[in-house]
Amino acid sequence: QYFEDNHIQRYAVVIGISDYKDPKIPNLKYADADAQAFYEFITSPIGGNFNKGNVLLLKNEQATLRNVKLAMTNFLKKAIDTDYVVIFIAGHGEPEPDRPNNLYLLMYDSELDSLPATAYHMENVNADMKRYISAKRLVFFADACHSAGLTESDVGTRGFSNTINV
Repeated sequence: QYFEDNHIQRYAVVIGISDYKDPKIPNLKYADADAQAFYEFITSPIGGNFNKGNVLLLKNEQATLRNVKLAMTNFLKKAIDTDYVVIFIAGHGEPEPDRPNNLYLLMYDSELDSLPATAYHMENVNADMKRYISAKRLVFFADACHSAGLTESDVGTRGFSNTINV
């Protein structure tokens, strides 16, 4: 139904970071390739035929904290409540060393020694989705260590306490 109804727009943000600017952050082998493959899949007829103009692909140096936050806030706020939104992110997830309950998604320009200022706090990812994405149909794929931190203490779905449904 969501792929055949022309009134339902489909939006996606696809992020894959294998190479990191900070030499203290080890590079990954496949995160950027996974994002590229996911992009190609959802823009194909079998994967939903998402309009390429409605899909933002950010890989490696394109996936700065600024660009990712703009994607989550400005780009995806175009979706209305009846639309369908997919977010895919592959990369590192990391706890703050001296505050392990603070979990972050690392962006290309994140600095391991200053995560609060340079990485995307997982609670903020969840909050930004609630604030800026009106679509009631949202699927979030996170391929990152500690990505369970995207959920609050209780697992829920849209309309309840939490945007993410594990």
